[in-house]
Amino acid sequence: SREEQRPLYLGSSKSNIGHAQAAAGISGVMKVVLSLMHEQLPKTLHAAEPSTHIAWEGSGLELVQDKQAWQPTPGRKRRAGISSFGIGGTNAHVVLEEAPLREPSAESRREVQLVTISGRTKGALEGNTERLAEHLADHPDENLADVAYTLHAGRRAFERRRVVVAATAEEAQELLDAKDRFRVHTHSALEKPSLAFLFPGGGAQYVGMGMELYETEPLFREILDRGFAYLSEREVDFDLKALLFADPSDEAETALRPLERQLPATFLCSYAMARVLEAGPAGLEGVRADAFGGHSMGEYVAACLTGVFDFEEALGLVLLRGRLMDSTAEGAMLAVPLSEAETRARMGGDLDLAGINAPQLTVVSGSPSAVDAFEAKLKAEEIEARRVDIARAAHSRLFDPILAPFREYVAKMALRAPDRPFVSSKTGTWITPQEATDPDYWTDHIRQPVRFADAIGTLAEAEDRVFVEVGPGKALSSFAKQHPKVDSQAVVSSFRHQDEAVRDDDYLLELVGRLWALGAPIDLGQLWEGERRLRVSLPTYAFQRQHYFIEPGERRTEAPGLEKEEDVRDWGWTTLENQVANTVAAAATWDSTFSVACATVVAATEAGSEDAEADSTDSPADCGSRCPSDGPAVSASATGAALAGFSVAATGASVTGATTGAVSA
Repeated sequence: SREEQRPLYLGSSKSNIGHAQAAAGISGVMKVVLSLMHEQLPKTLHAAEPSTHIAWEGSGLELVQDKQAWQPTPGRKRRAGISSFGIGGTNAHVVLEEAPLREPSAESRREVQLVTISGRTKGALEGNTERLAEHLADHPDENLADVAYTLHAGRRAFERRRVVVAATAEEAQELLDAKDRFRVHTHSALEKPSLAFLFPGGGAQYVGMGMELYETEPLFREILDRGFAYLSEREVDFDLKALLFADPSDEAETALRPLERQLPATFLCSYAMARVLEAGPAGLEGVRADAFGGHSMGEYVAACLTGVFDFEEALGLVLLRGRLMDSTAEGAMLAVPLSEAETRARMGGDLDLAGINAPQLTVVSGSPSAVDAFEAKLKAEEIEARRVDIARAAHSRLFDPILAPFREYVAKMALRAPDRPFVSSKTGTWITPQEATDPDYWTDHIRQPVRFADAIGTLAEAEDRVFVEVGPGKALSSFAKQHPKVDSQAVVSSFRHQDEAVRDDDYLLELVGRLWALGAPIDLGQLWEGERRLRVSLPTYAFQRQHYFIEPGERRTEAPGLEKEEDVRDWGWTTLENQVANTVAAAATWDSTFSVACATVVAATEAGSEDAEADSTDSPADCGSRCPSDGPAVSASATGAALAGFSVAATGASVTGATTGAVSA
């Protein structure tokens, strides 16, 4: 019987919000959904005493008069019936049942997560960031994998985008609040981004570069192992793997510094990273580069990726280049913050221009004494130059002795035309099939200056170009950002800086996020493919509300009352100029109809003229033809007088004036 069962609880949304008319039914649905969500029965407001028209006793009904927990009947789910009664018999009824309990989400296979945020405007992006940070601060134990998945699957990607990689909700919140520009990256999505990979040359290496990628990215490890094996067969007196992955120290850095060692290390890491990006980093589909460019030796990576060199041939050429460079006389290089023309104008005959890295950044090369003297000369002009950390004079006359053996090696290689475009750092423009297959081109390549600024300008001619520095260091990114044709926010790097406290594989995930933020067609959903992820409740969009209501104006004070002017002469309106006219008219004889009888007034100039006179005694007969039929004239001349011009009319008589001070009536 009903007495043995729990009561049916009765509530109403009308007593809470009043008559909702057409929205009455949906308001009831919303109330029940929230009740099911929070497992609470809300108080029925304004119903302190149940209606006496209902036989509550024995009905099994009970009015919810206080907020209480919604305890389900054992073995049964929570259910609620909703009724909306409209006038004229338009009634609607629905029964809602609580959803099945969700299985908890599984552990993510990733230790860190890519968190993505976007907005239509800068203000909306900032608002969404702040809301998410506040939510994570309030829920520090939230599963960050579910948060990241929800932000991807449950939010649209707008133009303004922001990404951050973190391991926990707490870490993500701290990074978002701090807005660390090295960890929190903000971009604007481009319509059709076109990727260009840039490969660094010598001097970019550091001990430990790519070590975590070697551990986590199978393709990266495969390529490096292939390179290590090739070098071990080439009579080298070093173990590049041991040198590269040694514990960081000054001694380890010194051991890796010889060009015979650092150039192959940089080549291998750059080539392997490019292959990983195109094959698919972090378990994603790859991003294909539309063009390539390299700085000095970095162009060998571009040539290898486009089919000009085989992998082993290219690595052998890099090894030879390093050995030959190490064999040259000691030299020095100096980075100069001047344009090519300005640098050449100051250079002596004992120096060579080694590179034009940016429109206002060049490099000179030569003997240590010549570079020392040039540096002192620049310092005297208060131009601060910076030494390049290399003990050789690359791209200078000191390399002339190694050109012949280098060409001999290249001539034996099977050179092929590139199957994808890349720019030449020797010419600064697109390489031709003839150049790519000419041993003389590659020989001149190590002697002529590096025209990297021109190469960047050529690559930047493509619309929506995105530059990705693929290899250790960030020097090329810095050079590219200095070019006037480059959108600086569309320049990213693939390797962390040596001093950055972040894992290589985490940094690679950041790069994936940044490319997505720039509009690259990357399906981030693949990051959680095969995992059981749940959508969680997160803050909604931070709409940038604008106020368009026209505020009412301030009430005006009462208008002054009207007062009667007794003197009829004050009824009209007269200008300041009329006062001058009145002065002239006062000297004339006016008849009863306001016409001038006869008068001639000649006023002396302001300086005073001996001929100036005023005669007002002439009779009408003496006027002769000077008096027109409608009345005689009155004139005055006051050269230099401050009369700005005026006019008065009164029954046939007029007074006019000009800036010269002439008055006539």
